[in-house]
Formats: sequence, structure tokens, C-alpha cells
Amino acid sequence: MKVRTNLQARLRDSGPGPEMLRFALVGSVATAADVTVTLLLFAQTSFNLPENLISTVAFLCAFAISYLGHRHYTFRRSGSLSAFLALALGMLVLRNVLLYLMLRCWQRGLPPLLVAMLSATALTYLISKFCIFREHRLSSEESYEQDRVGN
Repeated sequence: MKVRTNLQARLRDSGPGPEMLRFALVGSVATAADVTVTLLLFAQTSFNLPENLISTVAFLCAFAISYLGHRHYTFRRSGSLSAFLALALGMLVLRNVLLYLMLRCWQRGLPPLLVAMLSATALTYLISKFCIFREHRLSSEESYEQDRVGN
């Protein structure tokens, strides 16, 4: 119980260490969603879905989880949705280019999907941290109010 309480306290802190822990947690949830959607769609062999479509759908699911989690939990900053969307779309293009190259040079199937996904995820963290979510820190009331009015 004490270990859990200490971890909860550390995650609430605002220093760089706790922020990285929160990023890892949100990123893990988004990545788990990404992998789950990828596996579910890949397993649907009766649909015969192309890998790029699987990758795109999985990426978009992870995007929604990632933006909301990083805005409200990781960085607690009012990052620009349009900038994060532009980043996500850029990463989607990069991810699919990497996937295309790996499919041509390597093999088909799950390994290229996972390598492309993890590469895009690492780059997303760096750009999010230093570019997207660098605005002023949100209080709980500001975060709720901005979401309520649609900003």
C-alpha cells in the first residue's frame, strides 16, 4: 500500500522525472491500443486488409488516446490540437513510408508493423515535449473549461 501511495505522489509531481513517468504511462496505454487494434485487424484475415490500412486505423485510435492523455495528464498544458494533429499526420506518413520500405526489403506481416509504430512513437514524444505542449500549465478548472467550450 505504501509503495502505491509513493508512486501516486511521484506521478502528481511536476518535475521532469514524474513527467517522463506520466508520458510512459500515457504512451503505454496509447501503444497498447495501437497494438491491440493492429492485432485485431490483422487477425481478421477474412477481410484481407492491407497492412497500410491496418496501420492507419490503429494509429488514429492511438492518436485520440495520446492527445487527451498528454494534454490532461502528462504535460498538463494546453497543447495545440491542430499542431498535435499535424504531428500525428506527419508521423502517420513517416510510419507508412517506413512500413513500405520494410515491406519491400524485409518481409510482410507483423514485425514491420511494430517497427514502424515504435519508431513513430519515439519521435512523437520528442516533438510533443519540446514543441507542442510547451504552453502554460493548466489547472484542473482551466482544463475542464477549455474542454467544455471546445478549445
